[in-house]
Amino acid sequence: MYYIFISHSCIVYTNYMCYNITINKEIGDIMLKTLIAEDNVNFVASLYNTLENYHLNFLKVVQILSTGDAVYQYLKLNSDQIDLILLDLNLPNINGIQILEKLSCNQKLPDIIVISGESLLISELSQKQFKIARIFRKPFDMTDLVNYLSEHYHNLQKEKSPEYQKIKNLLDQFNFNTCSLGYDYIISCLLICLTNNITHISNAKELYEKVAKQKNIISIHTIKWNIDKAIKNMNRLTESNILRKYFSYTQSLSSKLFINRMLTILSTPDET
Repeated sequence: MYYIFISHSCIVYTNYMCYNITINKEIGDIMLKTLIAEDNVNFVASLYNTLENYHLNFLKVVQILSTGDAVYQYLKLNSDQIDLILLDLNLPNINGIQILEKLSCNQKLPDIIVISGESLLISELSQKQFKIARIFRKPFDMTDLVNYLSEHYHNLQKEKSPEYQKIKNLLDQFNFNTCSLGYDYIISCLLICLTNNITHISNAKELYEKVAKQKNIISIHTIKWNIDKAIKNMNRLTESNILRKYFSYTQSLSSKLFINRMLTILSTPDET
């Protein structure tokens, strides 16, 4: 491995055993402060040069780390200062999955884009309940990553919308695990409905297909299973008087019933 010194567009390699650097480059009004966690120096150089060449002025690389332990220690102290992680799974010391397991779910993590060529680790990751924005399997076309980053930034802008804030304020009434995939999928479902003036769904499958397409998920069963799990846990943990207020009873709720009730409340100003 090597130290990499990056100054503006210049990359210099020196023969040290690892790198752990801060990028001191200002390119204007940067929105996404990004950590690259990768131990392959050639891939880091290719990735960084791609980001430079496409002039992604909403993204700023602020840290590059080459070992799992360094990534874990950095995020443990600075996760609130990073917006996005480009995470290789096969890192020295501890791998990317172990990093995520060691970090508390109560700690707000940046958005995570996994970049890995390790099929076994990717398969293991799919069995976990981490909120992963996207997985890129090496080798891949760098322009696909650029296009996704642009799309991801656009979606983050949506979160500043009144519709998104309205949904978040409503869901705050319930005891959801906000780190869960199901919670994220519920917000996506409701946001799709609000932005398309949908106040009732008769076919949840069609809605899940839209979420799956938006998040590049192959199976809608992944969407449904995680939503059902999140609602089941919410129903178990939320105080009965709050459930009675919104649902008139405290029995288990189907995902379709929950989403439709939320849509009714969101479309009725007096109830929000």
